Amino acid sequence: MDDIPQYVADSLREQVQRTKQLGADIKAIEVR
Repeated sequence: MDDIPQYVADSLREQVQRTKQLGADIKAIEVR
């Protein structure tokens, strides 16, 4: 796992953040 390039790790982390944000947005919409 250590051998993945830094930019790949960054891009993955960014996607995870975006997915979490999306999930939070969907929950907020459902609550309304």
